[in-house]
Amino acid sequence: MWIFIRKQKIFFIRWLILTVSFFALVVLILLKDGFQNLTSEPYQQTTHLFHNWNQVFKNPTDVVVTTLVTGTAEGDRFVVLDKTDPNIKNIKNRYEPSVIMSYWLRHPVKGDFLIDAGLSKTFSTGTGNYNYLLNLIFYLLDAKSKQSAHMDSVSQLAVSNVTPKAIFLTHLHADHTSGVADFETSTDVVFGKNELTFIQKAMMGKHLSGKKLFSIDFDNSASMPPFDKAVDLFGDGSFWAISTAGHSPDHISYLVNAKSGAKLIIGDAAAYYTQLKHKIRPTSGVYNVELAIEHLSQLNTFLNRYPNVKMLVGHELVIQKR
Repeated sequence: MWIFIRKQKIFFIRWLILTVSFFALVVLILLKDGFQNLTSEPYQQTTHLFHNWNQVFKNPTDVVVTTLVTGTAEGDRFVVLDKTDPNIKNIKNRYEPSVIMSYWLRHPVKGDFLIDAGLSKTFSTGTGNYNYLLNLIFYLLDAKSKQSAHMDSVSQLAVSNVTPKAIFLTHLHADHTSGVADFETSTDVVFGKNELTFIQKAMMGKHLSGKKLFSIDFDNSASMPPFDKAVDLFGDGSFWAISTAGHSPDHISYLVNAKSGAKLIIGDAAAYYTQLKHKIRPTSGVYNVELAIEHLSQLNTFLNRYPNVKMLVGHELVIQKR
């Protein structure tokens, strides 16, 4: 009897060790990209010539920004929103596919740049370049990303024989970084200093591999009300990085001060126009809910204060309604 119990105990311990080891291996595989060594250099900031937005908008430039649609994501829009927010009732298109975009920025002196990269060309084959972790998350959310041939940023820019000098990212979520992998290593990548956290890297995968990385530091940046922190990226008031952290650790919105009309590229600080207009709270799954709500409010204040600025939200192509 004692021998039988002892054998059962040994069997159970071995089974437990194997089970724990198996699940530990699965977790390690899912999180392995979080351990990748990505380092960035500081983005060289310039001295601000402007101290408020009224001054900026009185000095527009010949910079041009063009929206590139790189694909769509099918799923429930409420996934990124707080379902308990009373204003969520204003969203009438809950299951309409979300657009995945990038923006081509052409400066008359500095050259060509990209803001976000959208989906990689690998999605046109039906495979994509999301890693195991993100594919699992999308599967559990019943979400799918789709792209037609030649919709990717590289293909669209190639029509105009354009190779961007750098890609400015709003944040390091895979639907914004996926297309970075398609570009040559000579294309630099710029993002917020605090974006490179373990979980951000784990979910993003290898999209930034081989690229030279630069980070924007908002710690010593100027206040440009209603925003607390903003950086004049080119030093001429044409292109601004604005701190809108919360959705991610160091999320950035970008303002383009064009003669054809100023545009503010919000990224996922507001995924949809209805979310921006009604200040619908984001899901509790974002990096910092309180910070996200604060910056959503600042964006809404900016929208009301400067109604001529076109606001470009993260995942919707809609004519702006006020």
